[in-house]
Amino acid sequence: MRWLTLLTSFAVKDRGIAAIAEIVREADLHDGVDLAINSLVEVTPADHELLDRGMAIFEGLYPVLKQKA
Repeated sequence: MRWLTLLTSFAVKDRGIAAIAEIVREADLHDGVDLAINSLVEVTPADHELLDRGMAIFEGLYPVLKQKA
């Protein structure tokens, strides 16, 4: 629900961002992306590297989901 609030508060109209927000929300409820992120945490000791790898996942999701929207 926090994602919906943020999207609404900032009047985000981008469907790709909305799709990513939905994936993140679902990850809170199920495994999916949450499992991938937790897996990265287990094998990535440095915070900056973990951030880079995590951002790569979401940066990759954005154009794919934007095309499908």
